[in-house]
Amino acid sequence: MLIHFYLFTAALFSSIMVVPSIRRWAFKTGTLDLPDTRKVHDQGMPRLGGVAIFLSFLFALLLFIDLTPVVRGILCGALVLFVTGIGDDLSGVSPRRKFMGEILGTLTTMYVSGLYISSLGNLFGFGDIILPQWVAIPFTLFAVVGVVNAINLLDGLDGLTGGVSVIALAGFALLAFADGNSDVSLLCATLAGAIFGFLKYNTYPARIFMGDVGSLVVGFMLAFLAICLTQSPGATVPAVVPLLILGLPVVDTLWVMSSRIIRGKGPFDPDKNHVHHNLMRLGFSHKNTVLIIYAITLFWMVVSILLCHQPAWQSLLLFAVLTLLGHLVTRGIDIRSDVFACCSGVLPRNFMPANLFRKLTRVSRFLVWPLLFVVLLFSLMGVVACWFTDVLPLTFVILYLMVGCAFYYLYRDFRNHFFQFFLFMMGGLLIWVVDVCGHPASFRNLHYHEISNGLFIVMAALVLFKILFRKARIAFLSSSLDLLVIAIALAVAIVAPQFELLAQLPMVIVKSVVWFLAIKLLMNRATGVRIFLVRRLNNR
Repeated sequence: MLIHFYLFTAALFSSIMVVPSIRRWAFKTGTLDLPDTRKVHDQGMPRLGGVAIFLSFLFALLLFIDLTPVVRGILCGALVLFVTGIGDDLSGVSPRRKFMGEILGTLTTMYVSGLYISSLGNLFGFGDIILPQWVAIPFTLFAVVGVVNAINLLDGLDGLTGGVSVIALAGFALLAFADGNSDVSLLCATLAGAIFGFLKYNTYPARIFMGDVGSLVVGFMLAFLAICLTQSPGATVPAVVPLLILGLPVVDTLWVMSSRIIRGKGPFDPDKNHVHHNLMRLGFSHKNTVLIIYAITLFWMVVSILLCHQPAWQSLLLFAVLTLLGHLVTRGIDIRSDVFACCSGVLPRNFMPANLFRKLTRVSRFLVWPLLFVVLLFSLMGVVACWFTDVLPLTFVILYLMVGCAFYYLYRDFRNHFFQFFLFMMGGLLIWVVDVCGHPASFRNLHYHEISNGLFIVMAALVLFKILFRKARIAFLSSSLDLLVIAIALAVAIVAPQFELLAQLPMVIVKSVVWFLAIKLLMNRATGVRIFLVRRLNNR
């Protein structure tokens, strides 16, 4: 488990550090994605974020793991897609040449790693579909190129492709970990970290785009990770599972290309008929459109994993029926964005007298101190557990915290993403150590994990009270990235018992979400206090 954490962390912070440099270079050289009639942004935007994703991904892999033939094959093909995407983003590449680059990258990976689709499982209820090699190779070529273009065409809104890809990677990683496929689980953890770092700058409103270099490489990686997950020797994951997880972009691409051909246009001619364009025409805002697509992808990730051991044709039939129903509902309604305006409001204000709400808001301002006390107390418990269990070296914990403090000293901002990410991850590690490994000591007949549970019940109550009774002008979880992190964590908590990975894993994840919310509240409050004190000192 620790190697996954190291890979994720290395890729995450590498990506966070590389993206600003690429963004400055793009502005300096004029390498911008300019607006046109089919795009939703209205000003030039840097579009080489995919370079940061790939370089961070490659750096973390070379730093921590030995490259197996499968990993080497996937990296060789990804490098071909990387060069193709760079050429398209810098000088423009015709669809024919881009298509040839995708084919060359796919053939390279198949040759080096030996990966291809040899079995589709029992898709239609008539028995397993086994493909001979002369059919499997062209079919794999068609499938990989299809997924690459599906991810490429999905890249139309801020944070959309990155978020959907991270959700898919989370599902693949969980399946691979349960199936003992270390190659896939390690690659998923690394690529997810690189994309998360990029999403820090790509969520709405974006400061940089992924570009073709990013969407081509990420789509290629997703396609071959799905193949490796389902076609490796001894694999037990049905081929239909990754198809359902990536179902939305795949179906959207097939639908859009088919409609273009029917209208007499080329399948790659640009238009505004993708699912995200249709949702925005229905009246959804930019951010809500992205969140809806996140929710649909998360739904299918959870459903596909829960139905993993059911007959494949049943899962495929369910997907087809619900997709058709969703399309009919979307076509049949006309809704305005103001229906969802209540999402940004404060829920209790609508259900209680204004005077009572104001009193509870004043009370919530003083709860930051007990919340801080509970967070520090649990942190101390985690450090003590590290000392006695030797699961997580105490020197590693101390070094990790020192690096986080160094970043705060450099930036002097509690909301700095480096500083907050350090606190989030350290909390998750300490929760895992305390709940999974425990501690032999007890206090007044209370075991260590029972004390931990009590602290988190108090922490959850304080967090909930502060969220519900905060001032309306104070934004909380306004970023779709925050919501994505919480949603993926809860989705993993739902599906983890399906594979009996760890009995405590769902509780560890739920506690990590509570920790995440507590840290966000404390850091926002600390930043507000610091700004207030600075202003008072300046006025004097």
